[in-house]
Amino acid sequence: MSDGRPETRPRTEFRAVDAHHLLLDQAFFGKGWPEYELDGLVTRAVSGEQILLPIWHNVSKREVIGYSASLADRLARSTATHTVEEIAAEIAEVVRLPKAA
Repeated sequence: MSDGRPETRPRTEFRAVDAHHLLLDQAFFGKGWPEYELDGLVTRAVSGEQILLPIWHNVSKREVIGYSASLADRLARSTATHTVEEIAAEIAEVVRLPKAA
């Protein structure tokens, strides 16, 4: 509802996508997600039903492979090689609506 004053927050258009980011770190590995839940996320991403955005934080590829080979095969970003700002910008790009021509 508008009270006649201009909005003070920027408006951003987002796509209606089913996008999930997964922060893969030692705490995540300790939660013991069932493999079928992880496989379900990866399967929906492969089929195009959703977007899966894995972020590795203080873990190696070997550790991710040891936890879930299906997650290790996904394109991911690592906080060892990308800044938080770079990762956030990529996530925003994925979910932002394309500009109308």
